[in-house]
Amino acid sequence: MVAEINHRGNPVMFGAEKEHKMSALASSGADRLDLTQPTRWEPGLVAHYSADMLDAGVAPKAGAAITWQALNDNGKQAWITAYRAKYGGDPEIIVDAKDKKLDRIDWEHTGELEVVSDVFTQTKDLSNWLKEHGWGHITTSFMRGMPAQERKEMLSFVALANLYVFTHGLEARGADVGGEKGWRFVIKPLGIPTEEHIKIFDGIFDKNRLATAFSKHNQVNIRGSGKYGDPNRIAFEVRAGDSADKARVQNAIFNSLKENKWGVAPFEWGTGKFRLVKLGLDVANKDPNQVKSLPADFRTLAAEIKGVDGATADRIYQFVSNARFADEAKNARITQFDQRACIPLLAFGELPGFDAPTKARLEKAQQNFVRNLDGLAKQNLDPKAAAGAISDAIVAWAKEAQISDALGRWIDGPPGRQKFV
Repeated sequence: MVAEINHRGNPVMFGAEKEHKMSALASSGADRLDLTQPTRWEPGLVAHYSADMLDAGVAPKAGAAITWQALNDNGKQAWITAYRAKYGGDPEIIVDAKDKKLDRIDWEHTGELEVVSDVFTQTKDLSNWLKEHGWGHITTSFMRGMPAQERKEMLSFVALANLYVFTHGLEARGADVGGEKGWRFVIKPLGIPTEEHIKIFDGIFDKNRLATAFSKHNQVNIRGSGKYGDPNRIAFEVRAGDSADKARVQNAIFNSLKENKWGVAPFEWGTGKFRLVKLGLDVANKDPNQVKSLPADFRTLAAEIKGVDGATADRIYQFVSNARFADEAKNARITQFDQRACIPLLAFGELPGFDAPTKARLEKAQQNFVRNLDGLAKQNLDPKAAAGAISDAIVAWAKEAQISDALGRWIDGPPGRQKFV
């Protein structure tokens, strides 16, 4: 197979997934799904198709006289909505074999239509697909068999890429999304890896392992289930961030695979003092459930910060642990802080390549964060007010620490690298 990018002599393959909410499908004005067809086509489910539901040049007409291909995205949304109203479930939609871009149409349990691309070997095909559907999840697969050093560098990359995406989101856009307080801390599918995640990712370099909510719900993850066309293919999956963040990480993945070099300077995971949050679980053969509460390691990390005593570490741990965004979990949400709340306490200053002024800024931001939390802990806030205040405090830390720029420059790799997408 001729591929644009090869990793150690083997072709690199990639693909994309994008969820489309019905409301977004209706408002897009696009016509992206003509090479698909419902297995149970009943045009009369919509009594009358108006001009805004139809392709240009197609006159409005009664539902029984229309074809699926004559509908634009808005018309398809109207039909899908009518189908759901009648049958109480999602229609099965298949992709025409002539479509070399789409592999299949899936449905999320929350009701979104998910388009899944075919496998690409040319980045221009991925770029064209992204222009049509937008940035969702991007999967890049490659063969096992890299040396131990590159394997450790890949683990460093996935750890720092996660932290880059998350901290840059906090710095640039805050934690609240769509009016939802603390969204970045409670949305289930977009977490941050722990040391246990890194152990699972490391194990995937040796053998296949089915993805679970624990292992896959990260900003960026490593996957390997034997389902990438070859049982020895594994993959990076970029899940989170705005389009610019995803493009930055994706370009870094492509370049790093091409060059067999990860990051601006070699950083082998496990060789320095920097670490992620520890859960204290054995994950060699079994994944735990997705984390839904604050790890006890928060207290340990806080106590390791210069000037923080044990009593203060205990107090802020209890404060953050007791905070609640909601009494009951909503769709795709948890109710309280998990390992994401520990990010301001990580020893970023131990990462290689940071100059003295950067380390001093990071230390001051950490100390201010703990001081801020301690002050909040003494105000006797109710759990929901506490959750909002803690969320704001983490955002304040991110804006003061400004760590994402250094993380982003590291994952970019050497200056002058190619931009593929």
